[in-house]
Amino acid sequence: MPLKFIPKISRYANLYFFIQNLSEWHFSNRKKHNEEWHKELSFFKEANFCIKEFKKIHEKYSFGDKYLGRPFFLYDDPWPLIKDLVVEDEYVKIKNIFSTLEPYFNTIYIKDEVVLKRWETIIEEPTFAEKASYLNNTLANFYGCPPYNEHCIIYLLLSTKEKNGGTAGTINNHSITLELSRTPLELEKHALNILWHELIHLYFSKYTLYSLLKKYTNSNLEIMKKIDELVASSLLPNGLLKQHTLVNIDESKISKNFNARVISDKIIPIQKLIYPYLKEKRTIDVELIQEFYLLCNK
Repeated sequence: MPLKFIPKISRYANLYFFIQNLSEWHFSNRKKHNEEWHKELSFFKEANFCIKEFKKIHEKYSFGDKYLGRPFFLYDDPWPLIKDLVVEDEYVKIKNIFSTLEPYFNTIYIKDEVVLKRWETIIEEPTFAEKASYLNNTLANFYGCPPYNEHCIIYLLLSTKEKNGGTAGTINNHSITLELSRTPLELEKHALNILWHELIHLYFSKYTLYSLLKKYTNSNLEIMKKIDELVASSLLPNGLLKQHTLVNIDESKISKNFNARVISDKIIPIQKLIYPYLKEKRTIDVELIQEFYLLCNK
């Protein structure tokens, strides 16, 4: 199956993303998005109450089989599935929350959807995927797996100019999200880098990295995820592969802003370990896993 990116703009997905991000029910919520939205919008008392109420509800339906957000991405009408997922009084509250906050969302979305549609046009071009052939082959060699050759759905979401990002694995195993609505179109390479960072989590790390980590950490999922994020961030979007070639390991030439949620001082030592593997086209092995583990436990 040839690699194909399928961009998708869903109003319900964006409405959900807007509300859940404002609620800050999870540590991964984008604080910069909320700061900018609060500057643009004047939330009345009822709206602020709804935001707090949604946080309480959503914390009960976190990621996994009962992830509250999934129906908003996968279905044109998510409400029947939401009704089956939550208890009756919560369903009524969620409907009211969405009804109350939708006018605020509309103010943002009517402008941001225009840019999302431009990104949609860029991403659906075959050349968009072809431009990342070096990344695909390099990651495949490093992670010890075939190149990624699937049809991947990319849900395009709201962002701020200063902050964009993505997620992988929360919806299903062939979809990711990208926040691009206020990202300048000339930053196409950076958008690609974010996308391939998420594909590391969705696909590449599931092979040799996780296989060896399971043995070495005794299947400690917390440590495995931590190492996965450190390694992925050391590569993309601002790491060793950010120029779609292997950058010089000289720290002065490497970005110090790898991941908003990870201290850069933790990533630079990982880069030093990874660099010779990439340069010599070697695959992750037990020795490298041991070094990762030691660094993560310092």
